[in-house]
Amino acid sequence: MAKVSNSEANAVLNALLKQHSAAIAAGYSEPKLVMDSDSEYADVCISWEEGPYEWPYTFPHGGIDPEFGFAVKDVSDMIPTGIWCETIYGWGLIGIYRD
Repeated sequence: MAKVSNSEANAVLNALLKQHSAAIAAGYSEPKLVMDSDSEYADVCISWEEGPYEWPYTFPHGGIDPEFGFAVKDVSDMIPTGIWCETIYGWGLIGIYRD
């Protein structure tokens, strides 16, 4: 399986930043892209332990925020073709993979 490129991973990060721009503007720290993760689940990850409650469950397809009940926008159209994401830990880690 080919590794996710830096530009593909950054596109995913930009989608997350767009999806949660209000949280970041309100003072949440920004998520971190990890291109060479030591996770047993994925080589490329986004870590955001200080992000909104259970944010990985609404990324990238949107939904309802589990803590406050507001709508979380769908940013799946920003994910590059052939790339998909998976929640690794609901408190703040997603893996980024290539089909």
